[in-house]
Amino acid sequence: TDELSKDDLTGLEQEQTFNTDIKMMFIKKIDGYIFTLKIHEFAEFAQSNSNKIVDSFVKDFAEILRDSDEKNTAYRFYGSTFAMISLITHQDEILELAKKLKVSFESLADEYGLSNIVHFGATPFNPISTTEEILEQTIHAYEEAVKLGKNECHIRDKNDLYYRKIEKYILSED
Repeated sequence: TDELSKDDLTGLEQEQTFNTDIKMMFIKKIDGYIFTLKIHEFAEFAQSNSNKIVDSFVKDFAEILRDSDEKNTAYRFYGSTFAMISLITHQDEILELAKKLKVSFESLADEYGLSNIVHFGATPFNPISTTEEILEQTIHAYEEAVKLGKNECHIRDKNDLYYRKIEKYILSED
């Protein structure tokens, strides 16, 4: 069963394991950050390169996530979409992790002759949200990262979540 829950190419856990791990965070009241990462223009890269090069690139990309920190677990959802759960709880440390990831991804981009390979967004785990709401928040953070530029990251903070939650309730009362 362990092999069935892992992506064949990268060895990363798959989306169903991510969902289970998020549920455990709710149950055990574990704090951390949730990331969404997407390889930029992956379809174009795959079309203009051999399967061997594409597979090598995806494995190298996954290795960056796997080796980013012992408190992180990386997941491959499908194709160019990845996620990561980090049990790092301090925003300063998450910012350092994001900088480290950015440098690693830029180095990988150089290896493959690319300039822009990834955008990623992160949000603090919110124990009063649902898994779907948390993923939606990471997607919004990802979309902000795309607006920032090449290989960028946007990290939401807990205050942003708190105020958006209040705003959501105020708007839904009308």
